[in-house]
Amino acid sequence: MDYKSYESLIRRQVNTLARFSTPEEESWRKLKDLIICITDCIRIVTGQMKPPIVLDGAKKLRHIKKEIYFTSIKGPDALLSPTDNGFILRLQKDQHVFRHRFSVAHEIGHTFFYDIYKNPPVRLISTTSSSRLWNKEEGICSAFAGELLLPRELLKGELEHINNKDKLHFLSALAQKYQVSIEVLVWHLFRDMFELQNCVAIFKISQKESDQHKIRRYYGEQLKKYTRIKENTVIKKVLEILKGDPPYDKLGDVSALYSDIVEIWSRESTSGLQVVTLLSFKR
Repeated sequence: MDYKSYESLIRRQVNTLARFSTPEEESWRKLKDLIICITDCIRIVTGQMKPPIVLDGAKKLRHIKKEIYFTSIKGPDALLSPTDNGFILRLQKDQHVFRHRFSVAHEIGHTFFYDIYKNPPVRLISTTSSSRLWNKEEGICSAFAGELLLPRELLKGELEHINNKDKLHFLSALAQKYQVSIEVLVWHLFRDMFELQNCVAIFKISQKESDQHKIRRYYGEQLKKYTRIKENTVIKKVLEILKGDPPYDKLGDVSALYSDIVEIWSRESTSGLQVVTLLSFKR
């Protein structure tokens, strides 16, 4: 199908969801599948068939007319505002270019929840009364952004070369090539493409000018379903090490101790604000 056909199906599906206060899960899955599929059409229409994907054509196609930058410590990364004949896209100033690209792609996804042919565009689903509806929409827009910036059609070919390499080094280079953060890449591979099923990615993000930090974990599909006792032991030991300060040389000791079941790679960002650790279990 072409872009217009998918766009029509998406509008029809969003209108179907709008008729119910608690739409069925299957209806959301159908919408997500359609929105994932239309990313290929968008790239074809806008001539973006190799990385990194440039988003200017997609913004124009979805009637985003203007970008305005703002600064807010607690505000969102981006905000879409209907205006005459389209949208204004408001973006946090001084975002890293990779974060900026994901924010833009994510907001392009939100345009599918509007009738963009009305002036100004009109929302098709009201989320003001339901955080669940908003969370569902946010999840679909993130999946759309991941697929638009990281086309699985292209990534499948890239991943054929990962097996005999330092996986984390490989993924870091891949993220640079597609101009996304490694966290977005890992999330897309784990959640949407079901790749690296026996891996766990752990991100330690330090706060600027503070001793505080956050740790986020992402599980490949097999490990998400269940983890073995030894695998849980390894993950806990890694988390204990990451709670401390760098360097994280003890990760090598964990890897040696459990060499029959795990490989561990860790990389620190040049700013020192993020440490990425990837555990690959042998099953």
